Amino acid sequence: MTIVYLLTASFADIPYTGGDTSPETIEAWKNANGFNDPIIVRYGNYLKDFFTGNFGKVYSNNNGFTYIPNLFFKPLVWTLLITFPAFIISAIFGTFLGIVAGYNRGTWIDTSINIFVVIFIGLPSFVIAPIILLIANASNGLIISEFQYPDIQGWATTIKSIILPIITVTLGSLAGYTILVRNQIVSILTSNHILIAKSKGLNQWDIFWKHIIRNILIPLISYLVPSFIILLSGNIIIEQFFNVPGTSNVIMQAFPNGEINVVMFSIFFFSALSMVGQIILDISYIFIDPKIKYFEDTKTSIIKNINNKIKRNRAIKNNTLIIQKGGENV
Repeated sequence: MTIVYLLTASFADIPYTGGDTSPETIEAWKNANGFNDPIIVRYGNYLKDFFTGNFGKVYSNNNGFTYIPNLFFKPLVWTLLITFPAFIISAIFGTFLGIVAGYNRGTWIDTSINIFVVIFIGLPSFVIAPIILLIANASNGLIISEFQYPDIQGWATTIKSIILPIITVTLGSLAGYTILVRNQIVSILTSNHILIAKSKGLNQWDIFWKHIIRNILIPLISYLVPSFIILLSGNIIIEQFFNVPGTSNVIMQAFPNGEINVVMFSIFFFSALSMVGQIILDISYIFIDPKIKYFEDTKTSIIKNINNKIKRNRAIKNNTLIIQKGGENV
């Protein structure tokens, strides 16, 4: 937040939207809103207001919103309407493709899936989106290519209008899941404990559920939260192509317009969301794999050694040090 504020305050334009553009009027506006103060002073004032629940002004019109959380969270509904289904579909479908490719490594199935993945890794969203739009435009109106508001067209039409953005986001994100799961499957299938399990007579289904799934869950789950945050915060191009009034549009308009308070709130929201998600992930590891422990009280525990040293020093100072030898106190 500190880096973003200092850079934005140093290089962004002031968000003055008044009709009078005379130098005197603009200078008076800057003085009234603190834009002539040193950047460090401005940042200090911002933090003071931030920790009291005041997230700053919205200087431009922004559809009549004056409270930044309202300006940010109302469009977030439309972003989630695209991001969450795409996240679920890409995670499930990408994991499935990764499992299929891993179990069929070296075959034409593995090669076909790898070619599919490489294509959509190499094609950025600003290439995929226009291609999908061209296909939609060639359908003579059967496929809706622009977002429709539910209060105007109804929810059925809205759902139809978000199918193309969901497909675009899904195609761009499932490749990561496929590569991750495929590599994990190949690594596990060639490990010694799988060979031992096969030699003991376990069938493929038991090996899959008892050994493979448990081993791929931790790296897979570790990838879920960053993937979702990236999808949630990085759909600027998708929302522009399909005219989705989401949060990405708010952020994109905030930077060139100098709406520093809106920029800072978006940074705070996505950073906090990432941190909370990572904490939940770290805690979930002990439920996925019981062998993972965050603290174990052993004889070599650092905390226990420190406590013992403090007690020993006190005992020496009081001349009451007791040494246990052979089961007897000496």
